[in-house]
Amino acid sequence: MLYTYDKNQLVFIKLKLKSYIKWLTPIVIITLILGYIVSSVGGHPNPIEKIVYEDRLILITAEDTLFSEDLLIKKLKQLKVKFPHIILAQARQETGNYTSNLFLENNNLFGMKMAGARPSTAIGVNNSHALYESWEDSVLDYALYQSAFLRKLKTEKEYLQYLNKRYAEDSIYNINLKRHISETKLLFKNK
Repeated sequence: MLYTYDKNQLVFIKLKLKSYIKWLTPIVIITLILGYIVSSVGGHPNPIEKIVYEDRLILITAEDTLFSEDLLIKKLKQLKVKFPHIILAQARQETGNYTSNLFLENNNLFGMKMAGARPSTAIGVNNSHALYESWEDSVLDYALYQSAFLRKLKTEKEYLQYLNKRYAEDSIYNINLKRHISETKLLFKNK
């Protein structure tokens, strides 16, 4: 029940139904307006955040400027990594020429696992492998890996031996890698 105060008689008077509406209508309208303003200012999530994971992958991979081998080569040169042609060959081999789910879902160019004893740019784990925000973060993480464990290696032969012993999951890793290396050396000479 709503009451109003009558100053002349100094008493509270019970309001009738029409009076309720007269009092409640502005309160309801003001509440609705304030609710709308607060909800719109409160920040709605980015529309991409509402998209399910699989649709996000399609959206991300649909952009043709997101990744290219030329951009990868440029990034490797920028980071001044040792033996960039070997790293490019690894990227080709590990991703099946940039078509593997690991690359498309995790932005993981090198089949990297989550680092335990060194700094890393990985943001998590997906399918037992490191997950990266972007392919560039994957390249940077490989550079961190190289500086942590491969910095003392001087020759390509030592580098390949290390990869075959410690990095590879199969015994013929270097045999397959050498096929890609002959092509990637030419790419670095021509650019």
